[in-house]
Amino acid sequence: MSPEERVLAGPRLFAGVCERMKEGLRDEYPTANDAEIDLLLLERLARLRKIEDTHFRRP
Repeated sequence: MSPEERVLAGPRLFAGVCERMKEGLRDEYPTANDAEIDLLLLERLARLRKIEDTHFRRP
């Protein structure tokens, strides 16, 4: 893997995970439109960040 490919691998993986999370959210909220799914995704990511900060970054 070239250095350029390595730099792009993280964002590509994150984008793929976000798409899979959106698919799961569409299953959970079948009547939600795209804007609502995007908002739910942001809320879910914020919740995950909070969990990560709480459990993995203790001083």
